[in-house]
Amino acid sequence: SGYFSLNLSANSVMRGRLDARRTLKSLVADLRKEKNDIRQDDKTEKVIPVLIGSVWAIFLCLITFEFVSRKNDVFCKESFSRLHAGNVEAAASLIEKTDNRLPHLIKKGVFYTVCFQRTKEREYFHRAEQALNKACQLQPDDVQILFLKACLYSEGKERNKAKAIMENLVANHPKNSLYSLTLSEIYYADGKERASLELLFSSVLYTPSILGMRFVRELMQADSSFYFSLCHKLSEHILNEPQAPADLARMGYIAHWLNRQEIAKKYLEKAVAILPNLATPWLLLGENKKYYLLSQGAFRKITDERHSVKLPDRTKNDLLKWIYQAKFKMWYGEQFEGVLFHEK
Repeated sequence: SGYFSLNLSANSVMRGRLDARRTLKSLVADLRKEKNDIRQDDKTEKVIPVLIGSVWAIFLCLITFEFVSRKNDVFCKESFSRLHAGNVEAAASLIEKTDNRLPHLIKKGVFYTVCFQRTKEREYFHRAEQALNKACQLQPDDVQILFLKACLYSEGKERNKAKAIMENLVANHPKNSLYSLTLSEIYYADGKERASLELLFSSVLYTPSILGMRFVRELMQADSSFYFSLCHKLSEHILNEPQAPADLARMGYIAHWLNRQEIAKKYLEKAVAILPNLATPWLLLGENKKYYLLSQGAFRKITDERHSVKLPDRTKNDLLKWIYQAKFKMWYGEQFEGVLFHEK
């Protein structure tokens, strides 16, 4: 019995020691947890002010950026307005108040190109070239900047530089009518009439409204041989009936311009039968009301459909804006400013 009582006592002592260890471990764990909670609370107390400060900093940056952007936008619009009013020096002082972010460098390039067109002062040429060179460095993927440089070089009688740029652009973007038309003009001025004719023909196929632009009108008066060569190529081409509605509309437009009314009517009617939301074919078919509805919207006042309506005149400036305006807005968040080409 003494042995059992001794053994029980030893077991009790062992259990007591184990319980004590468990209790001690539990206390240590609780202390550590409490310490970690305190540290976490300290971290939270420190992080919250930092987060609030960061949010305020971002908010202030956005407000500042918006303020600066609006100020630059005002300077740009006012400078172009004064330039077109003939006040070149005052306009130049305003454009210089804009910063050197990419969209403003492009606008400066256009602005100083127009200044050079009007004054022929080389200082404006160099300012335009400098702005466009910087813009190219910042965004080499925007090929339209290269086109603007080519226009500047063409104005500055540096035709070889302009031609080299445009040949590269046309090779890489053969369906861009503005590029083809511009290179056609350069080739024509260089006496390369065959190459000029091919490019003009190609640009008209993609954008028939070019037929009403200044270059073609001047050809009609000054170079009847070249003009009739263009008409002959177009007359042969429209005999091949296309299938796509957009192509039918374009060929119908060209046939209408060539006074091939039977072919024009056939193509235009097929185009709107497949794609009735095409506006210009309705106008050429004499459906003025439908044309106004599609081109101006349902809530605009519609001209009396009995009155004859002419096709709107198009210019190279219209073509430039049509190609670049939406991209400029999407890429840079601003409106593309300026009338680059001096056209009658």
